[in-house]
Amino acid sequence: MTSTRVRLTTVLVLAASAACSPDEGAHHRVEEQPIPAELPRIQSKKLDYLLHSSVERVPIRYLSLTGPRTIHQKILLLTATGDEPSYQAARDALDRIGMPYQAVTAVSQDVTDAMLTDGASTCNFSAVLFATSGLGFWDPAIAPAGAWTSALSPDEWSRIDAFEVACGAREAVWYAWPSPDLGLAFQSGFSSDESVDGLIADTSFFLRVPSGARIPYRHAAGYRASIVDPTVTRAIVRDASGGVLLAVNRTVDGREQLISTVDSNPYLAHSLALEYDMLRWLTRGIFVGEKRSYLAPQIDDIFLDNDMWVVGSGNTGSVQFRITGSDLDAFVSWQQGFRGRLPAGSSFIATMAFNGLGTLTSEYPDGSLLRAATRAGSKLTWLNHTWDHENMDAMTRAEARDEVARNCKKAKDLKLHGFSCFELVTPDMSGLTNLPAVQGMLDAGTRFVVSDTSITELLRPANPGTNPSFNVGRVSPTDARLYQIPRHPTSVFYDVREPATELDEYNHIYHDYYGRDLTYEEFVDKASEFGFYYLMQGDIDPLMFHQANLANYGGGHSLYGDFVEAVAKKFLALSKVPVLTLNQRGIGDEMKSRAQLNGCNASARIVESSTGGRSLVVSGSSACSIPVTGISAPTFGSVSVYGGEATTSFSMGTSGGSVTIPLP
Repeated sequence: MTSTRVRLTTVLVLAASAACSPDEGAHHRVEEQPIPAELPRIQSKKLDYLLHSSVERVPIRYLSLTGPRTIHQKILLLTATGDEPSYQAARDALDRIGMPYQAVTAVSQDVTDAMLTDGASTCNFSAVLFATSGLGFWDPAIAPAGAWTSALSPDEWSRIDAFEVACGAREAVWYAWPSPDLGLAFQSGFSSDESVDGLIADTSFFLRVPSGARIPYRHAAGYRASIVDPTVTRAIVRDASGGVLLAVNRTVDGREQLISTVDSNPYLAHSLALEYDMLRWLTRGIFVGEKRSYLAPQIDDIFLDNDMWVVGSGNTGSVQFRITGSDLDAFVSWQQGFRGRLPAGSSFIATMAFNGLGTLTSEYPDGSLLRAATRAGSKLTWLNHTWDHENMDAMTRAEARDEVARNCKKAKDLKLHGFSCFELVTPDMSGLTNLPAVQGMLDAGTRFVVSDTSITELLRPANPGTNPSFNVGRVSPTDARLYQIPRHPTSVFYDVREPATELDEYNHIYHDYYGRDLTYEEFVDKASEFGFYYLMQGDIDPLMFHQANLANYGGGHSLYGDFVEAVAKKFLALSKVPVLTLNQRGIGDEMKSRAQLNGCNASARIVESSTGGRSLVVSGSSACSIPVTGISAPTFGSVSVYGGEATTSFSMGTSGGSVTIPLP
């Protein structure tokens, strides 16, 4: 029907998920890659028995601090070797949330008195996090043939215990053998091949995990434990047999310990589900950083058609499809119902990346799609995808400006909700390394453009599409006025409209990985794991879909809707916080803010006075906004509430500074 339909060359079938194809006659980007079939799997092992306390090593010594204390809100993260999956999980959580910490690898670095306090009144940490109980490792130097031992000396154990008592520092053990010195007794162990479901035993511990949640412990070794003395130890999570998997213990000297008897790593559902409430407990509910859950789907090629995958034949360019008004009506109806099932405070909405040429009846006589888009009003939000989807890698400045500006005018004429010329998705993520094209985008008002996370540093070293760090985008190396927002591809491919074609293409790509063809239900489960992972991480990057994915294949269902429903089902089983959608500019602003936060040496400390009062001092060495979760201080900063918890963001001056807030 039209010379603007989006095509895929058959030699690059594997890249079908990565982006739209360019205009007819152009070729798909050769460097794009399909997403992995599954999230990474990290080997999990059982621990060797090792006591965690210092009781049997040296007598406990006591540290006396003089005068009112200053307690730095920073976590001491201890690992034996740095290789433990539980260490990786804890470190990843701290990095994503933005909590200040100092990591110490105990086999190569001593824990000294000076590291912990100044010996007078200053505590350098507010909490201690052990990757494993006992910080065990295999030491080949121990005669005759090596042995499992602690990376900490008896003096170091005693030193840490004394610090915790003097500074009121809580302790967490991310993966522990259930030993009596932790208030637990061993019942049984399980391997990473077994599936264990955890049940909430103490609902007061959790702010974010629903009380009826079944915590899925998968791909992780661990232990079931019993409680030695219920007057000092309480279960937080148990399995169906009553075995304790997570507990809080109080030692004889008054220290508080949080103990997980199951291994973890950054990709496991139970790790992601429990991390926030575990760290919230560890920090007594006040910490630098924040964690929110985002889902920002962007649906490309609206108003154009796509070349489609054909079962048994692949994508030969012989079949085209463009959704109709009835498809969009069904999608909007589904989205309204879906929004109503999300937690209060959610702002989920799909963003429609459109090409204005497709609104012309000379190109597509069926005007039902445009009428449906107009009817939808504020139930959809809109984004610039250029006028006619021409690849921009070789465009001149004037051509690029016209591609963007013409679509801006069309959006204004149609009064499309939420549209801004600041935001752009280029066709195939093209033009980002073409200076004239970038200048043309900027001339037309663009300041935020998406990149593709499948374009790694290895594929394009000069301008990759990945995040340089968590929730941070990239200032364009072509022109610093343009900010690149990394976007995740999905395995809901651009050229499929119903389960049969989606499954045929998916199995064509991944059959060798699985050794068989998957069913549609299995595909949805595998594909949605990535969206679930992004949500649980707090990943702010948008997700990539295409117009054909919105087709109503029956009963109001669409491939896009099946993916999102599966993601939400998994998420809501383990979390009760709102699901947020930001527009592209909002995402870019958050990314810029996070980059500033990462570079401003953000810190906080609680200062006690001689009269019993306390204050929180928040500091930064350069311009940034520092979020502190757990306090509401509208006089001193900007307060937001998420999941029933207040976070106050404190603005540091252009040269940094500090803010002092009185605490109750």
